[in-house]
Formats: sequence, structure tokens, C-alpha cells
Amino acid sequence: MKCPKCDCEKHNIIDSRPTNTNLIRRRRECIECKKRFTTYEMPSNILTDYNRFLKLGKSKKQQLIDQIKSFLEDLEEDKNDNEL
Repeated sequence: MKCPKCDCEKHNIIDSRPTNTNLIRRRRECIECKKRFTTYEMPSNILTDYNRFLKLGKSKKQQLIDQIKSFLEDLEEDKNDNEL
């Protein structure tokens, strides 16, 4: 993970919490330039579900698609909040 401002790979995790879309949101701070940025991580159980996606029924596929859409909407909201 590199800092978006200075490309340094050293950072501290300031906050970590799950999102409503089953992802992990982490606030990080670069050790060199002190810029704070947000990352999202996908737990391995979601990746396992994705690997089984083609074998799933229609309703489960739609549920996963809805989770991804919700995640993207959350990212957009966070981006807009950080710009204010």
C-alpha cells in the first residue's frame, strides 16, 4: 500500500471498522508526509463467494451484485465527504 501523495509504503492504521457492505474500511496515515487516506479491504469469505458466483442461483447472484453496487455508492459518498 502506497501513500497517494508521496508513494511512501510506510503508514499507520488509525481506524479500522466493517462497512455495511461486509468490507473493512481502514483509515491510514503516511509516516513521512502525514497524509491520511482510506482503504477498503475485502474479507476472504466474499472472495470465496465470488469464486462460486457462476454456480449460484439467480437470487444469490443478485444479492452479490447489490453488495457491490452498495460498496461503490459508499465509496462515492466517502469521496464527497472527504472533499468538503
